[in-house]
Amino acid sequence: MPALEFDQRPKELQHLAVKGVFVCGCVERGDGSRFRAQAHAHTSKDDPYCGWICFLSPKRLSQKMLCLHELAHIISGCGHNDKYRKVLREIGGRVEDQYRKRFHLRNNPPSKCPKCKRQPTKMSETHFYCPKCDYDIYFSKKTGREISPAPWFFSGKELSLGREEQI
Repeated sequence: MPALEFDQRPKELQHLAVKGVFVCGCVERGDGSRFRAQAHAHTSKDDPYCGWICFLSPKRLSQKMLCLHELAHIISGCGHNDKYRKVLREIGGRVEDQYRKRFHLRNNPPSKCPKCKRQPTKMSETHFYCPKCDYDIYFSKKTGREISPAPWFFSGKELSLGREEQI
């Protein structure tokens, strides 16, 4: 049962961009070959099997999101980048957490304090502090953009065990 006919494929894979679907191994290495992932797509233009999707086992064919994931690779012709994510959303798939775009603040810390324009000190992965002007800079892990701390932070009041004390 290695290669499936067009009408044997799941409906998500009955797409003209998909040249073939191989089950129980990889089309390149043959029936019974093993690989780490549940499935993979051949997207390299130099690959004679470009456009093929390989599944490790027949039970993986019933996983709609996995089929859409591999189809997005075939349509976009690339890995887990912006183009792939856009195609996946367009065909009705969901970008799973491990394939979402990440912002790594530790590699790109804020170069200047917004108030005094000096280099802030890193307190944690998402918190930077400027000792000169006593200014805290917080960043969202999700977007990589500067965010405001909780509203009470700028109110001039300090919270202590549920009661407010004037600073």
